[in-house]
Formats: sequence, structure tokens, C-alpha cells
Amino acid sequence: MSANAERGKIDTVSMHAEGVDGFAAFVGPLPFGVEFEWSRMRLTTNFGPPDKSGEDHDNWQLGENQLIVEYDRQTGAIAHVTVAS
Repeated sequence: MSANAERGKIDTVSMHAEGVDGFAAFVGPLPFGVEFEWSRMRLTTNFGPPDKSGEDHDNWQLGENQLIVEYDRQTGAIAHVTVAS
């Protein structure tokens, strides 16, 4: 999580899947209805082609927020879900 002191609000929040970077999985609903079990294809079906993409991540601009999904390089599973404003 990061905050923007000038704007007085949190501007980035990241949620981890189970075991990623030694963390327990985020418990609760993920932003935009995403689920850690979703595949990259499912994300593209729900949100359309990403605005930016790389080998291990996809970014979508959704209104005023950016959805950033990072994938495990070995399994392709979702590792992190980040929302930034």
C-alpha cells in the first residue's frame, strides 16, 4: 500500500496470492471481481485486451483506476493484484 500525502489518500493497494513473497493470501473480495483462481484468458475475457502487457503482467485502465495483475513466471497463476489511482 502507498499513500499520496499531497492528495491525502491511499493511491496503491496490492494483494498477494497464497505464499507469494512469503505472505498469506489476501482474504476478502478482490477489486473488480477478480479471483486469484482466474486465468489470464479469463481476465482478458472480462476486461478486454490489456492496455499494457508483458511476459508476467497485464495492466488495464478501468475508469480512474489501473488494475495491474502480475503472474507467477513458472505457473502463470495470478501472484499479485494491484489497484492504483
